[in-house]
Amino acid sequence: MRIIKMGRIRNITCNNTFKKSKKNLDKIYIFSSSPIRQFHSKNQNDYFETSITNNNRNKLIHAKNKSLRSSSFCIPPIKNVNIMNTNNIYNFSSNTNININTKPSTNINTNVNTNPSTNTITNGYTNTNSNTNPNTNPNTNENNLYLKNYDSIKKYINGINNEESVIMKLLKEKTYDCIQKTKEKLKSLVNTYPNTPVSVCTTTDIIGGLRNVITLLTDTSYLEAGKGILFRGKTVSQVIKEFPKWDDSCEYPVAESMLWYLLTKEVPSIDDIKLLSKELYYRGKEIPSFVFEFIDNIPTYTHPMSQLISTVSYLESFSLFKLKYFEGISKADYWKYILEDAISLIAHINVIAAYIYKRTFINNNIKKGEGMNLDINLDWSSNFAKLIGYDDKCIQDMLRLYFLLHSDHEGGNASAHASHLIGSTLANPYLSFAGCAIALSGPLHGLANQECLKFLLNVKKHLGDSPLTYEFIEKYAKDFLSTGKVIPGYGHAVLRIPDPRFVAFRDFALNHFPNDPIVKILEMCYKVIPQILSNNKKIKNPYPNVDCYSGALLYHYGLKYPEYYTVMFAISRSIGVMSQLVLNRGLMFPLERPKSIDINYLNSVCEQNDGKSESVKK
Repeated sequence: MRIIKMGRIRNITCNNTFKKSKKNLDKIYIFSSSPIRQFHSKNQNDYFETSITNNNRNKLIHAKNKSLRSSSFCIPPIKNVNIMNTNNIYNFSSNTNININTKPSTNINTNVNTNPSTNTITNGYTNTNSNTNPNTNPNTNENNLYLKNYDSIKKYINGINNEESVIMKLLKEKTYDCIQKTKEKLKSLVNTYPNTPVSVCTTTDIIGGLRNVITLLTDTSYLEAGKGILFRGKTVSQVIKEFPKWDDSCEYPVAESMLWYLLTKEVPSIDDIKLLSKELYYRGKEIPSFVFEFIDNIPTYTHPMSQLISTVSYLESFSLFKLKYFEGISKADYWKYILEDAISLIAHINVIAAYIYKRTFINNNIKKGEGMNLDINLDWSSNFAKLIGYDDKCIQDMLRLYFLLHSDHEGGNASAHASHLIGSTLANPYLSFAGCAIALSGPLHGLANQECLKFLLNVKKHLGDSPLTYEFIEKYAKDFLSTGKVIPGYGHAVLRIPDPRFVAFRDFALNHFPNDPIVKILEMCYKVIPQILSNNKKIKNPYPNVDCYSGALLYHYGLKYPEYYTVMFAISRSIGVMSQLVLNRGLMFPLERPKSIDINYLNSVCEQNDGKSESVKK
C-alpha cells in the first residue's frame, strides 16, 4: 500500500482493507509527523513496528460529519529505517554483498549502493519479512505461469546482481551532477517566475499540430532558426571539431561521445569513450540466442522497421528498471535503472538492426544470430559496419557522422515526443523506444530520407544519357511541383538557413566521392531548387535539410535498400531519446497529460476571447 496524502479515492477494490461502499470511501486521510514519501510496491507492514490490523485500518476511513482523529489513532509508529537513503540495497555498488530473495528458493546477490557524488557507504535496508516479491500475493500468484516464466529469464537481465563497471559508475556520477545542477536551475525558475507566460496557443495552433507552441522542456538539444540544431549549446561544426575521435586515422568523432555529452554536459575524454565502447561491446555480445530465434520467426517480408519494433518490445522482458520498480525502489533512484536499460538498449540495437538487415536483404536463410560477432577493438559505429558486411574506413567514418548528427533533435518531434510521453507513464525504456520507432515509421517523419533518395533516382532515370544541366533540373522541379507534390529534402518548420547537418553530409560527399552521379545531381539541385521555391511566398525556408543528402551517402556505399533507411535513423535516435528519458526521470518530471477540448468548447473560448485579442492588436 502506498502512503497517500489528502485526496479523494474512488473505486478501490484490489485490497480487502477497502472493500466498503464507494460512499464510505469518500476521503481517506493518513497523517504522519514526518514528510510523506512514496514507498512504491512495498508491503505496508514492512514500515511499521506493529502490523496494521483490520481494526485500526478501519479508523483511517473518515466518516461524514465526524472530526478527524489524531495521527496516533491512525498509524502505528514507523520503523526507524532510512528507506529513502540513496545508499540502500536498491542502488548499485560493487563493494558490499547483501542477499535478498526475489522469489522463493532463489537468492540474488545485491549490493549496498554509494551515493553517486560520494564514496561513502551508509546503512542499507534489508527486507527480512518476506521471501517473495512484495508485490506478489502468494495466494493468487503461486500458479501464475507468466511470473514463473519471467523468473526463468531474469538471469539475462544486465545488472541483476548489481555488478557495475568503473565506466558506468563514473557515468552515473557525472549524470547525477548534471541532474542536480539542472534541478537547481529549475527550482530557481519556478520560484522566480511561477506564473510567467512562456508561449501563446491560438486556434490555428491547436488545429495545426501545435507547431512552435512551447510545451516541453528538453535540455539535450535546441533548434535555432539561424544556427540549426544546438547540442547542449554546441553547433554541428563544434561537435565535429571538439568531440573525441577513436584514433588518428578517423576523420569524425565516435557517436558514443554524443551519448556521454547529452547525459553529462561534458565532452568526454577518448579514454572514457573507449571504456564506454567496451561496455557497449560486452552488453551487445551477451544477447541471448533465443532473441535471435524470436527474430527468425518474423517473416522476412515484414518491413524492417516492424521487425525492429517487435524485437525491441520483446526485449523489454530484460528491463532492469521494470524488475526493480516492482521490487520497490525510491522515485529518486528511477533514473539509475533507466540509465542501465538505456545503455543496454543502445548496445543491443545495432546488433539487432544489423541482423534484421542481413536476414531481410542479404540472406533470408541465416538463423540464430549467424555472423553477429562484435569486435572489442572497434567503436559502436564501426561494429555496426562490420556486422552488415563493411570494413572500409570511409564507411566507418560516414556511419560515425550519420549516427552522431541524427542522434537528437529537440523533444517535440514525433519520435522524441512519443518516447517522452510513454516514458512519463514509467513504462520501461524498451517500450518507450518502441514508441519512438513507431513514430519514426511514418512517412511524414522518419521516411523523409527514403523519399529524397527516390526523388534523386527518378531524376537520374529521366536524365538518362542526357547531360546534366541547370535547365533540365529547373524544368523537372517545376513539372514535379505542378502536380501538387512537395520536393522532398527541402524546407524546414524552424530553420531559415541550409541545415548544418546537410552541410556536414555534403562536405563528406564532396571530399570522398564528388564524381558520384547522385552527388552531381544533388549539387545541381542545390543550385536550382531553392531559387524556385523562394518564388512561393508561403515557403519560409527553401533550403535543403538533413534528409536531402543522408540517403545519398548510404546509397553510394552499397546500402541501396531505402526500406532500411528508417532503421538507420532509429539506431542513431536511440542516443538522444534514451538520454532524454534518463534526465527526465532524474528531474522527476510528472506524467504528461495535456488538456483536450471539443469543438463546441473551442468555439465558446474563441468567442469570449475574440474581443480581448482585438483590443490587444489595437
